[in-house]
Amino acid sequence: MNFLITGGGGYIATKLALFIKSIGEDVTLVTRNPEKLKKELPQVTIYKIKWDDDNNIMDLCDNIDVIIHLAGVNAKNSVIDPFRAWNFNAQTTNRFIKIAINKKVRRFIYFSTAHVYSGNLSGLITEKSDTNGYHPYAYTNRMAESYVLDAGRGGKIESIVIRLANSYGAPVFKEIDCWELLINGLCREVIEKNRLTLKSNGTQHRDFIPIEEVCKASYFLSKINFSTSIKAEIYNIGSGTSTSILEIAKIVKTRAKKLWEVNIPITKPIYSIKENKQEPFQYSNEKLRKLGFKIDNSLETNIDNLLMSCKVFFT
Repeated sequence: MNFLITGGGGYIATKLALFIKSIGEDVTLVTRNPEKLKKELPQVTIYKIKWDDDNNIMDLCDNIDVIIHLAGVNAKNSVIDPFRAWNFNAQTTNRFIKIAINKKVRRFIYFSTAHVYSGNLSGLITEKSDTNGYHPYAYTNRMAESYVLDAGRGGKIESIVIRLANSYGAPVFKEIDCWELLINGLCREVIEKNRLTLKSNGTQHRDFIPIEEVCKASYFLSKINFSTSIKAEIYNIGSGTSTSILEIAKIVKTRAKKLWEVNIPITKPIYSIKENKQEPFQYSNEKLRKLGFKIDNSLETNIDNLLMSCKVFFT
């Protein structure tokens, strides 16, 4: 199959392109700034995309079987400029899928976020749970989802929405913007500063999934057959288990000691007002597992690998 992956300079897109390429599929990675990327990924076909030029996008979609759309305005920048987030995340995605339909692309996979459910996840979250996230990032992703799913329900294209939890793991190269991700940032701090600094009391829970598993699941979903005549599906991609931020820091501390016999201190801020403790939640991946996909979520092994990558990157 021929794959087109957007968001080419991003954390997930670069890893995913290399993974799919390693399987033997044809991959085209598109980005607004391709020159540096071509030096880092010489084995992948990379083109410049002009999001305001429909003809350019149409040319890039020639002979493409599957589009994996990862380009988007992130959570931080969605707050800074909600209009830009709306214009790109929602409206550009709407234009893009219409072009994909016109070019007879078979399948369109849109990467969304667990934030569409809520900014404070609790209980059991399945693909049928209410989407009550009203953060600009959540809202604009939810609108993009609606365009993608409507196209699939109308029989115009096969459409899949991936609602991603919190990924972690080493990037393809260290300059990729991924070090604000919690586990990535903690592992980097161990190497650079010999400490682990939490910005809260650490009781908040997150669902963490290795980026390698994100890549495997994405490719798996690019190949599945739809079980009904409606060609539109939503899948949660997460580990299925939540872990507190403090517990993650303790695991990073333990693994660093195991690897290098160092004792890394964990520091937390002192608050005058006690923070509310968040209860564990379950970000269900049962729908994906029922298709036959099993997620490997060994925190210790994956954190070891990330720590060793950080050692190479930052020393």
